[in-house]
Amino acid sequence: MIVSCEHCGKKLKVDLSVIQGDQAKVRCKHCRQLFTVSKPAEEKGTAEAAAADSQGSGSGGQEEEIDLRTEGWSLKSKLTAIIVLTMFVALSVTGLIVGYYSRTTLANQAETHLQTIAQEKSQQYTAIFDRINDEVLGVADYVSGLYERRDFESNLGFSVMMPWDGDTYGNTELNERYAQERLLMQRAGVNLNSLASENPFISLAYYGSANDLMVPHSQEGYKALSALEGYTPTERPWYEKAVEQGGVIWTDPYVDANSKNLVVTCAAPVTGQNGEVLGAVGFDVLLETIEKDILGLDIGYSSYAFLVSQNGEALVQPGMVAEGQSWDDRYATDDLRKTDNQEFNNMVLDMVQGNTGFDSFTREGDVQFVAYTFLPSIQAGMAIVSPRKAVMKPVRRIQNIVLAVWGAMLLITIAISLYVGNRITKPINNLTRVANLVSRGKTNLEELPEDRKDEIGLLTRSFNRLVVSLRVALSRNR
Repeated sequence: MIVSCEHCGKKLKVDLSVIQGDQAKVRCKHCRQLFTVSKPAEEKGTAEAAAADSQGSGSGGQEEEIDLRTEGWSLKSKLTAIIVLTMFVALSVTGLIVGYYSRTTLANQAETHLQTIAQEKSQQYTAIFDRINDEVLGVADYVSGLYERRDFESNLGFSVMMPWDGDTYGNTELNERYAQERLLMQRAGVNLNSLASENPFISLAYYGSANDLMVPHSQEGYKALSALEGYTPTERPWYEKAVEQGGVIWTDPYVDANSKNLVVTCAAPVTGQNGEVLGAVGFDVLLETIEKDILGLDIGYSSYAFLVSQNGEALVQPGMVAEGQSWDDRYATDDLRKTDNQEFNNMVLDMVQGNTGFDSFTREGDVQFVAYTFLPSIQAGMAIVSPRKAVMKPVRRIQNIVLAVWGAMLLITIAISLYVGNRITKPINNLTRVANLVSRGKTNLEELPEDRKDEIGLLTRSFNRLVVSLRVALSRNR
C-alpha cells in the first residue's frame, strides 16, 4: 500500500502484512519521523486473525506480567550513590580545608594585630610617661632655682597649704617663719598650673617642701587637701620614695588624698646646691584615667589591657577600685607572678624582665591570647589580652555558612543524581520490557520513542529496527 508521510509528504510503500491491528506506527525513510498508518477495512479481518494467533500462547490469551526487578543494587541506585558519595567527600574535604585555613589565618592575624597594637601603644605610652618625667624634672629644677634666689616680695595670691600644727594648717608663728618660702611656693604653683592644666593625664600636680608646706596646681586640689586633717607631704609615699631614691620615681598604686581614687605618682626630689633635700614635686595620674583614656583600646576581640610593675604588682587591671580604702593607706594589689595559673605567672615573669612577645594561657577552660611589651619610662610591662573564642568567632560564622552550603549542595546533588538516574534507567527498562515481549513472540508493538540523541537513543533506534525486522520476518513465515 502506498501512503504519504504526514511530516514531509513523501510517498512510500508500506507492507500491510506488518501492520498488526487497525493502525501502526511507520517511520518515514526520508525524514525519519514516525506517523500513523491505518489498514484498509478489507484487511482488518486478516490482521485480527493474525493478532489472535500471535497471542495464542499464555493463559487465557492474557500477557504474562514481566518482572523488571534486579538483584542487588540497581543501576539507578549505584549511579545515585556514586554521585552523592563523590559530592559528599568533595564538600567535606573543602569544608575541613576552609575551616583549618580560616582558624590558622585568624590566629595569625590576631597575633600580628595584637603585637602591632602593643608596639604602637608602647611607643605612645612611653612618649606620654616620658613627657611627665621630663615635666617633673623641669619643675624640680625650676623650684631649685627659686630657692637660690630667695628675694620674693609680691604676693601672687596663689593658695599654699601651711604645715599642720595639730589643729589646723598654719598659725601665726608658722606663717611668719615660712613667709618667704610661701612666696616661693606661690611661684612654683603658677608653674605647676601652666603644665598640669594642659595635660589631660595629670589629675593633680604639686610641690611639697621639706618644711611640710604644700602647693597644688589648682584651687580645687587645695580645697580637697586642706579639708583633710593631718596631711603631711613629707610622710606621703611619693615624697618618701623620691627622696630615698634621689631621682624620678613612679609609685605603686595608692588612694589619692585629693580625688579619693587610685593613682600612681611620678615624683622627683628638689635639692639645693649642697645636695640637701628641699622638697619633692609630684604629678598624680589616675589609674581610672590610664585604664579608660590610655588603655581604653578599641582593639576588638573583647580585649582588655593591664600594666604590671617590675615587682609583679598590678598597676592597672580591670576591677581596681579604691572603695573601702583610706586616703592614707597603701593600696594592696595582686602579685601577678604568684597566681594559681602557672602559664600566666611565667608570662608575667617574662614581661617584668623587659621582654616583648606573644603568648597564651588558659583560664577557666578558655584560651587567652596575650601580646605584651615593656614601658621603660615607668619600668612596667603592658599586656593586651584577647579570648581565643572571640578571635575565632568569625570562623564559627564561616563554618555555619559552609555547613549550610554543604547541606544545600548535598540535597541538590541527590535531586540531580535521581533525575540523571531516571533519564538513564527509564529507557533501559522500556527496552527490557519490549525485549521480553518480543521474546514471547509478540510483534504487534509500537516502536519506542527516539527523541534522544545520545548512546541510549542510538540503542533505541537499533532496537526499533530489530523489532520491525522480526515483525516482517514473522509475517513472511505465516
